[in-house]
Amino acid sequence: FTLATVGSVTQTAPITATGLVVATVNGTVTLTDSGNDADVLQISNGNRAASFTDKDDIYLSTIQAGAFTLRAGGPVAQGQPATTTSFDVATTNGGVSLNNAGNSLGTLSANLSAAGAPLTVVNNGILNIAQVSTQGQVTISTLNGGNVNIGPVASPTAKLQTTSTVNFAGVTGGVFLRNNGTIVAPGGVTVASGKKLQ
Repeated sequence: FTLATVGSVTQTAPITATGLVVATVNGTVTLTDSGNDADVLQISNGNRAASFTDKDDIYLSTIQAGAFTLRAGGPVAQGQPATTTSFDVATTNGGVSLNNAGNSLGTLSANLSAAGAPLTVVNNGILNIAQVSTQGQVTISTLNGGNVNIGPVASPTAKLQTTSTVNFAGVTGGVFLRNNGTIVAPGGVTVASGKKLQ
């Protein structure tokens, strides 16, 4: 199903589609009905806000937006890059894998509530982390010398928290705790050889 419009997009009833493509010229995209069920999602919305809710697992094609918010009842994976000013994802069952080398996510927030749910992120360039909470392993990598900044100015104070481990070995820049940002990882934090948290 493809929807192209010059204005904002909202909904009054659930969407069921094997593939959903939404493209706008102006306005925002707000598709947050809890009954939505799209197998594959693609959004082209410039630098404007977009949000989507899916009742189970979802596979992301190209995502282009300003502030992007995704809520899913199952795992999240991707096949094409996401370009956003901020990427906020939450799942109630399953992990999140944002592992496309073309990703430019801006500021990442995540809340993965299921036991053992892992979070994997690859970002091309600088990645800022606001609030991230998972019950599984966190693996973050960057390309082209991108730093990871835990602590963009925000309220509440930025925190990367897991009940497992955090692996920054694939970060090509530095890992910085800024503005009182913190990491909570009982299983330990790994960085690339010769690097340290700063």
